[in-house]
Amino acid sequence: MIILQEFYPENTLKLGSVSPWIAILMLVIAYIGSIFVTLFFMMLLPGKYALYISAILGEALLGIIPLIYVASQKIDYVEYLRIKIGPKAIILGIIFGIVMWLLGVVLVNLIYTFIGPSKALEQTNEAIAQLSQDQIGLIIMGIAMLSAGIFEEIALRGIIFRSLDEKYNFVIALFLSSLIFGFLHFDPQGIYIFITFIFGLLLGYLYKRYQNLTITILAHATNNLISLFLLALLT
Repeated sequence: MIILQEFYPENTLKLGSVSPWIAILMLVIAYIGSIFVTLFFMMLLPGKYALYISAILGEALLGIIPLIYVASQKIDYVEYLRIKIGPKAIILGIIFGIVMWLLGVVLVNLIYTFIGPSKALEQTNEAIAQLSQDQIGLIIMGIAMLSAGIFEEIALRGIIFRSLDEKYNFVIALFLSSLIFGFLHFDPQGIYIFITFIFGLLLGYLYKRYQNLTITILAHATNNLISLFLLALLT
């Protein structure tokens, strides 16, 4: 108990208990639900409008369903997630987001040089570029990229990483949460999975180091938004 209190000094041990395995199950349910949301809106609406809505709602589900589980445990989820907004958190989040984007550029170039391109990653970039061709599309995709930063961090770092860290240890929590993060960005070639796994390691470390989900949310969102706007400019 003393050791845990050193890592979590805000009396969060009194908040209740979150099972990492139930949290992971909730994320799996949310992921399957996001697929059904996409299929539903593709049947209901024409073309890109279905993709706009499903992109935002799908990301929201990834965070909301695990968050409902945490709330059901009568836990103060804002305190549990460690959402602390302040100038330092905002500046650090943006800086680490730029670092994360630069790391991604290095990893992609190294992998493409020695292994070859990822078809899944190229198809994803092409789809995002097509959906961002006009101002409205760019704004909507910007909201989707921001939503990914918010809701994926809530699920992966705020809930799954933390609950694994409390139940087991930092290494297990970092590896498993990053692995899950990688497989959320599935690629049959494994390239995109590997890149996002590395991103997960960085984000997990930042969350543990600073004890603040705001930093990882902003880092994740900044990386996404830089990639989006460069895709839009280059295409």
